[in-house]
Amino acid sequence: MRPTNVRLIVRTAAGDALTVNLMRPELDSLTDALGDLFSRTDCDSCVADVRVEFNGPGGQASIACPDPTQPPESIAAYLWEELAPADS
Repeated sequence: MRPTNVRLIVRTAAGDALTVNLMRPELDSLTDALGDLFSRTDCDSCVADVRVEFNGPGGQASIACPDPTQPPESIAAYLWEELAPADS
């Protein structure tokens, strides 16, 4: 089962962190939220880290995107696929 509540975090190279909490996220809401967070940074190339945090079976868990320089749509798709094993 996918997590019902997640926190999406975008960190810039300057160390600023932008976050949004999503309840019952879907791929579309994850993509929209990432697009919004990216638009609030000074520049897309300044993004240094993108991750999603959630409560997993063993407690707090985090999934980071290995390439935060990709467009928000690609990052959202990656994170969505990584959250999929929670359905098993």
